[in-house]
Amino acid sequence: MRKKAAAIMMTFVLLILSGCGKGNKDRKSFQDWITGKTTAEQEDTSETGEKGDVVAEGTDLMGAKWSIGADGTMTVKCDNAIESNLNARDYPWHDYADSVTSLMITGDITRIPSLAFSDFSNMKYLTMPDSVKYLDISCFKNCSALEEIKLPSNLESMDFFVFSGCDSLKEVVIPGTLKEISNYGFAYCESLRRVVISEGVEKINIDAFDSCSSLTELYLPRSLTYIDQYAFRGTLIKDLYYQGTKEEFAAITIMNDNEPLKAANIHYEASEEDITGQTEQKDGPSGGNSDEASVEGTVIVDQNGVKVTVGNLDYNGEYGPELKLLIENNTGRGLSIDAMDESVNGCMVSTSLNEKVNAGEKAEISMTLLNDFLNDYGI
Repeated sequence: MRKKAAAIMMTFVLLILSGCGKGNKDRKSFQDWITGKTTAEQEDTSETGEKGDVVAEGTDLMGAKWSIGADGTMTVKCDNAIESNLNARDYPWHDYADSVTSLMITGDITRIPSLAFSDFSNMKYLTMPDSVKYLDISCFKNCSALEEIKLPSNLESMDFFVFSGCDSLKEVVIPGTLKEISNYGFAYCESLRRVVISEGVEKINIDAFDSCSSLTELYLPRSLTYIDQYAFRGTLIKDLYYQGTKEEFAAITIMNDNEPLKAANIHYEASEEDITGQTEQKDGPSGGNSDEASVEGTVIVDQNGVKVTVGNLDYNGEYGPELKLLIENNTGRGLSIDAMDESVNGCMVSTSLNEKVNAGEKAEISMTLLNDFLNDYGI
């Protein structure tokens, strides 16, 4: 990102919903309070052909709402489950898969069903909530443009081929809540160069990272006890960082055809920071002569018992700069906060935010400004 970020105009489409998504159709958004427009008036502009327009939308049989914008952003809002299908083409959004460049899944969803988003060949970015516990067979298989993922912190199960064939994926951190890495889970990810497997993972199954021909750095936790055959076949691991001692590593059962593990330079008693600390610094302001945005402490909403204060802008977020917000709910009822768009230097940029704030409570949340869209505008 260029150092001259200029001012970030806080023009959010942030909808405040009472309770668990139930609310008056005429409810106002933060944008309403700032501009005076009603939600209905904003929706009347949907035929104008502007960047944020919806080109396809619908609701599946389980109540999952989805939409695809002209800018390639697909959003799926689901507080229950996405309808499962036996074939990728049976999902209602299948015909638009090639037009999707960014997928944002929000809500309290716990499972991504089989094949749901497979073969989204132009999708570069994927976000999903930490409520997701189960990734079913091939749900993101062959998303060949996918560059970055942040796996849910509560992930418990990942079935076969989930990220297989994601050719552009470069790094992945696997949470310790996932006890086993599935068969072919990341196989044939030809650009994958660094893998961090967190403490808690116990087993790496057959062909998990097979033919990841760019994989040179690997972190393994002390909790690991078993590596199945072909798990790292076809990789080029140069540096293996192991959390435990040399004796503990020797106790791991490593099956046949994992020769790259034996040829690697092993660093014992290592921490995750030993490998993640080498991650390239993302572009952002540095030094004292940058014209970086200064928005911290700005109150953008203070009406009807709701106060929103801007915190700092973190330029090194996972998918782009992260804007920190403090939401104070003094309305006497629970609120749901949704964000879909914001204005950056006068350009509308898609984002995704879905948070609940109980009555009388405060919540610190982050909203990501996706690098993909910022780059499109030259910001």
